[in-house]
Amino acid sequence: MAAGEHARDEHGQPDLDALLEQARQLTHGFLAAQQTPADKEFTGVASGGLVTATVSAAGRLEHLEISPVAADPDHTEALADSVLTAVRHAHGAAAAALQARFAGLTEHL
Repeated sequence: MAAGEHARDEHGQPDLDALLEQARQLTHGFLAAQQTPADKEFTGVASGGLVTATVSAAGRLEHLEISPVAADPDHTEALADSVLTAVRHAHGAAAAALQARFAGLTEHL
């Protein structure tokens, strides 16, 4: 059945059983997509690898690694920018993974 096309019975009426089955499959797909492993982590890097941030699947910052080279007390603003960039990249990777898990679930609606 093509996207957007709904099942019909012999009288041209919507086939409620088919629609209920489609709803069950959609619900099952969403529930399965939400089951991201709790230990899944995503990493973001900034300043050529001098700063690395790791976030959980839930988006919580789990680990932050800063190279001693990047820890110049005279350039704390640049270091802060690098930390933010690394964390944002890690969050972006987590969001992309979540989006990929949900891709295709709604295309048949």
